[in-house]
Amino acid sequence: MGYKFVFDANVPICLDEITFLKETLQFMEELEDTIFMNSLNLYEIKTHDIRQTIKESPVCTVIEHDEDSYRNFRNEMLKPARIAANKEDNVVLQTDYMTAADYLVSSDFGVINRAYRFRKFFKLEYMEPLTPVRLLEYLHSVNVIECKVFLEKSLTLFKVHELGNLHRGIKNEGWTESDVRKRFQSYKGPIIASINEVVQ
Repeated sequence: MGYKFVFDANVPICLDEITFLKETLQFMEELEDTIFMNSLNLYEIKTHDIRQTIKESPVCTVIEHDEDSYRNFRNEMLKPARIAANKEDNVVLQTDYMTAADYLVSSDFGVINRAYRFRKFFKLEYMEPLTPVRLLEYLHSVNVIECKVFLEKSLTLFKVHELGNLHRGIKNEGWTESDVRKRFQSYKGPIIASINEVVQ
């Protein structure tokens, strides 16, 4: 039996941007992993083909959003942990909590940080936050993609997805040098680790 993952809406989008969504789902199916997505997050994805790929994949389970259940989760879990209200982001945490998924995957550092805080506050053994690059690193670590593929897809993701994030963050949200370094580090760490494995 494999691991359980929860995907934020941005994860299939990121993987599609590097033409690696279907391949990732296939690899994870072979590993007997399970992917969960809340329907609220699924329908944040505007591209019909991406949504259909998720809905039709045997490895993916779409959980129908329930507003009453979310309201209870917000009041009983999020408020004690002092996690700010943002339904789409917090539904990702709720889905992981409901399924006790091993990993929560998102390219949104706001979601990643919320998951760290939630996990620490409730002392959870699951809900480890991952970025899409870390997800690719996982596939490399279990030998379903070669180092060359991992590096190519990670660097392509940085080019087509992250550079735009950096530009918008600096221009519109006042990102500091520290903010930019964190985004860069999320790619640097896995890539350097992969290269070190090859050269050793």
